[in-house]
Amino acid sequence: MAAEVRIPAWFERWLPTIAAMYKRSRAYRWVTHAMLVLLPVAVLLSGYIQWQKVRHDPRRQPAGQVTLIVGQTCPLSRELERAMQAAQIPYRRLDLDDGDADGPARWAYYTLRARGIPVTIVGEHVVQGLRTRSIRDELAQAGIDTSRLAFARETEGAITPRS
Repeated sequence: MAAEVRIPAWFERWLPTIAAMYKRSRAYRWVTHAMLVLLPVAVLLSGYIQWQKVRHDPRRQPAGQVTLIVGQTCPLSRELERAMQAAQIPYRRLDLDDGDADGPARWAYYTLRARGIPVTIVGEHVVQGLRTRSIRDELAQAGIDTSRLAFARETEGAITPRS
């Protein structure tokens, strides 16, 4: 003989259909117990994702630091890196094509919700695409000398990721 399942009175009063299903269905009880196990797992996973986003957020850097998120095969990324090297502007390079899918470049790209490469981060300001005037303005605002910064073509809005 199966044991009688005791259900609290408030449960039967407020959710009569679910209470009746719970009494009748073994599968429903199994799913309910499985959800009690899966809910903490989902909470822990979302907490891990948020922690990774905060940990790898490139906007959390000193005011004068420059970070570039680039790709090895992207011609715009190569042009931006050549210009930065020619102007002798120090920068940190995060390559999306290097490393694994859980690397700092991927998390930085994901955190910024970027829509294309290259992405230039100056302090906490982000410039997406090869927008040369915006890059110059952000570097100058951070106190970095841009007099030697020369791009093959001057663009503003023409060569940017679609939004």
